[in-house]
Amino acid sequence: ADKGYVGHKAAKMMKRSKSIEARQQQTIEQKSALLKNVETAEALKIQPLNYHTDLLASLSNVVVYYDGISVCEPVSFEIRQGERIVLDGKNGSGKSSLLKLVVGQSIDYTGT
Repeated sequence: ADKGYVGHKAAKMMKRSKSIEARQQQTIEQKSALLKNVETAEALKIQPLNYHTDLLASLSNVVVYYDGISVCEPVSFEIRQGERIVLDGKNGSGKSSLLKLVVGQSIDYTGT
């Protein structure tokens, strides 16, 4: 066998494999520049708006009605600045209706 021919073919295959590897590496670098690191998150800054009074909402003996039927027992509570509230209850107990009332939507209710 001609060793020069075999050596030439081996060098040609090596050059081809090196160019393929270089193209793959270049493609990886291009695509990695598009990715964002999802492991890190920017600091979340929440600054509540100041309101002119400490008391934001006050409900006293409020009963919400749908089609003339009460959906909850009389409820009384106050919401002040900086407080977090939880409305807990079963489905259909009036949680969403109370929130709608607090934000000013038109809902049938009694109480103050």
